Order: sequence, then structure tokens, then C-alpha cells
Amino acid sequence: MKSLSRSIEITVISAEDLSIHGRPIKNNAFVVVQTAPNATRSTSVDTTGGTYPSWNEMLELPLPQESQFVRVEVQCRTSSGAKAVGGVNVPVSDFAEGWIPNGYLTFLSYRLRKWNGERNGIINLSIRVKGKEIT
Repeated sequence: MKSLSRSIEITVISAEDLSIHGRPIKNNAFVVVQTAPNATRSTSVDTTGGTYPSWNEMLELPLPQESQFVRVEVQCRTSSGAKAVGGVNVPVSDFAEGWIPNGYLTFLSYRLRKWNGERNGIINLSIRVKGKEIT
């Protein structure tokens, strides 16, 4: 019986219009990407972009067959620790199923939401699915 081992290359490109408590963030934003409870990666901290940070960093993570979403969360380092700016659950069907073949690069932008559901900026990503058959 053959199965498919998948991973994704997700490039975190940039974010737009980020704020904390209604005030534009000054700097120190970073992104955490999670595909499974034990599969998490993060970007470096952007120290100069302010409310429009840019990373252009590629992260590679395993993508389990049962995954329905990839969690992407923007956080900001402050003197009291990391604070959540906003996050989004990216549906796997947006980049890995149906009409999109493995290996194709997909560019996506999503509205970020705070924990209470309020809008808080936009995240820009590109995602490529890599897969191989295992016998």
C-alpha cells in the first residue's frame, strides 16, 4: 500500500496595517506557523518594518494527511513578552487539494483576526506543497 508524505514550504512575505490595542506596532513583529501540535516554526523578528513588517522567510514544515488548516499567527515582542497581534487558520484546501498540483507555488493573502474576532491587518504568504509516495 502506498501513502503520501507531504511537507510545505511556506514563505512569510509581509504583513500590513498591524496594531496592538488600537495603536500601530513600532517594530519587533514575527510570525509563528503551525501545521500540527508538534510542528511549529517561526520567522525572525522584523525590527524595522513597524506596522508594515516584511520577512520574506521560507519555513519548511511537515503537513500531516489529516491536517485541515495551517495556523499562522503574527506576534510582537514587547518588554513584557510576546503579544499576539492576530492570526488566521489557512485552509489546506486553498493550496493543496483539488485543482492545484503538488509543487506549484500559490500566493495568498488573508485578513488577520484578534482573539476576539476583530480585524487586525493582513498577512501575505506563498505556499508550495512537496510530496512523495512511500511504499
